[in-house]
Amino acid sequence: MYDNYRVYVLRYWKEANKSLAKPLWHFVIEDIQTKERKGFASLNHFVTALKQEIETSPKEDD
Repeated sequence: MYDNYRVYVLRYWKEANKSLAKPLWHFVIEDIQTKERKGFASLNHFVTALKQEIETSPKEDD
């Protein structure tokens, strides 16, 4: 088991909008330990934020 890890609950839902050709997707992650929530208005924003967090997290010693 790793000492440095994160656990999130991911919630996502589709918002139908008749004026738009495509439905809008929304994403929220909640850190289980801190209860901090972060919301994202698109899958792209969610993935970008997750990648950034992974890239800036402390590295394990090999």
